[in-house]
Amino acid sequence: MKPILSAQTKEQILHWFATGNTGISSKCIAKTMLGIEVSGLDSWTPSDPSDFCRCLKLLRDVPELVAYLTQVMAPVSPAWARILDHWDEIEECFMSEVPGWMEDKDLNKRASRTFDLMHECAKVTP
Repeated sequence: MKPILSAQTKEQILHWFATGNTGISSKCIAKTMLGIEVSGLDSWTPSDPSDFCRCLKLLRDVPELVAYLTQVMAPVSPAWARILDHWDEIEECFMSEVPGWMEDKDLNKRASRTFDLMHECAKVTP
């Protein structure tokens, strides 16, 4: 389901594309929210804490997207659905481990707990 975004939100997304620190998964969120079909590499989920951070920055810069995140992104792929099931937990771990990353500070710090959690949450269970 494509959300009905305000003109201001669409503008914020385009501004983010032009000036933001983007990655594959954050671009996937932005494109999907705009109704642009994604597949293959374009549909990848965050693969590491820095990629997850770029997704968080998109959601911070375009806050209207937060309300639609699960309903719009879960159908993209089973991997997105699994990550979204644990999004809050991953975000909490990330923010406790490397809060300065959101302001591009302390970039030399590692987020190994977040990395491990992301990969555990992304696993397919039989």
